[in-house]
Amino acid sequence: MSELELDTTILSPFGPRILCVKLPDNIIERINHLGDTQQNKNNMDGRLAGQIKDEPELTDEEMDSIGIKKIFMDIGQQYVHTILSDKHHFDYNKDDFYINMKFVSGWIVNQKENEYNPAHYHSNCSISAVLYLKVPEFRPRGFVGKKNIDGYIEFINSTVDHSMLSAGSYLVKPQVGQLLMFPSTLLHTVYPFQGPEERRSLAFNLSYELV
Repeated sequence: MSELELDTTILSPFGPRILCVKLPDNIIERINHLGDTQQNKNNMDGRLAGQIKDEPELTDEEMDSIGIKKIFMDIGQQYVHTILSDKHHFDYNKDDFYINMKFVSGWIVNQKENEYNPAHYHSNCSISAVLYLKVPEFRPRGFVGKKNIDGYIEFINSTVDHSMLSAGSYLVKPQVGQLLMFPSTLLHTVYPFQGPEERRSLAFNLSYELV
């Protein structure tokens, strides 16, 4: 009997969705200029899960001054609309609802050598995001037979089974200008690296309601 030739498609209907957006260089330059003036100011390290010392909080006024808060909230609205439009069991028509988006908090993450964020999620919000501002060359550590994930972010879906046919995590290598937006309940971790330069990002949280 000859082998069957079948059309095959891998579907991905389950699990949290991650939005990836590339922001232009001029916005990254504006945020980095703001970040340069913020180091060790209004530090959030005692309120966060990470083992990172330099995480200055940004005020609404500081973000409004360079026009980024509105950009982040607009991306949040796009994210919610995209996800709800794809939920086939929910009769969603964007003309029938208004997405009331609120900015909860934002902070710069100046990650240095050997610092890291353990697996965690964000509370008191609906959506979380990270925007990469500086990604240095990391000093290779020469792990034999293992993928080098220094400085990576890993998303962990804790609801999957442990068979080889189910992916329970997703690794992303940061790139300058890349914004990743995801449900705030999604576990994620940031790996340490070695090298003299900093890995800088901006993290923020949003909440929303349909009215």
